[in-house]
Amino acid sequence: MSDGNSINEESKAFDERMRQRITNGHIPDLRRTPPTPWFYNNPWRHPHFVNKVMGEYYRFVKAQIPFAGARVLEVGSGPGHVTLELARDGFQVTGLELSPYSVEVARQFAAENPYTDGFGNLEYLSADFMTWDSPQKYDAIYFLLSLHHFDDLDAVLARCKQHLQPGGILIAVEPARDWLTPTEMTFAALIRLLLSNYGGWYQAAPLPQTQDDLQTLVSDLLEEYREAADKGEALQSPHDNSSHASAMLAALRSQFEEIAYAEGFAFLPRIIGGIRGEDEAQIMRTADLLSLFDAFAVTNHILRPGVYQFAGRLPAP
Repeated sequence: MSDGNSINEESKAFDERMRQRITNGHIPDLRRTPPTPWFYNNPWRHPHFVNKVMGEYYRFVKAQIPFAGARVLEVGSGPGHVTLELARDGFQVTGLELSPYSVEVARQFAAENPYTDGFGNLEYLSADFMTWDSPQKYDAIYFLLSLHHFDDLDAVLARCKQHLQPGGILIAVEPARDWLTPTEMTFAALIRLLLSNYGGWYQAAPLPQTQDDLQTLVSDLLEEYREAADKGEALQSPHDNSSHASAMLAALRSQFEEIAYAEGFAFLPRIIGGIRGEDEAQIMRTADLLSLFDAFAVTNHILRPGVYQFAGRLPAP
């Protein structure tokens, strides 16, 4: 993201996306989000799914922050669900977000927060990180599914260094869509087809009759996962997929001393919200099983990850 028109298009896309979600009952709060049937295949459909996916991201970020009460900046804070939770844990948090409407939403739900014991500090700002100058330095800066929207990684990381305290921590939880292969999508296809065949998927999926049918399905799924959009659906924003995991990790590792790294979610985020069943308990059991299977397959190098989690320390000058 560099020129003004480009940034305005990105901001507008996220404004529109967030307005649609809020209008349809979305509450971006890790503790207070309700079941939201409007989401047809998204972890935000149910609090249990939110904990499995967004909760996992949050727990990694929190574990890397170096000390209690640290000053923390999220770049691309969206509607504020992770910044809010960190403030509840006593951190001094700033959320920086390009989308003005997302900042409006974040402030609204922060103002309604009923969990005030031990609350730290929380502020939201609408600005472009690449031109914004902070009045303070931070103990930790993190990107949660936002770094891949930047194309000039060296420039982004240079700005992070400007805004970090000596020895500060940089955290990135980002998609690894370029690592996914037909192998992961074959598993995803099988899971969706089995669920659909027994009424456990949000839509009826026609059963393939030939290997060519299966090949088409796997190819379609690979495109869906790599673009993070259903077939025929527009990308979430003009700059989605501006950088891929291999390039992001190379840049991060070249400029920060790695202190933590983890891989995860070969297929889960684009399946868990689509599960249906006879009763809620059955749906939760299925979600838990698929979550366990995904983690097992990635940990044992059976499937490649679709997400990476990195933390690095700013080297001493």
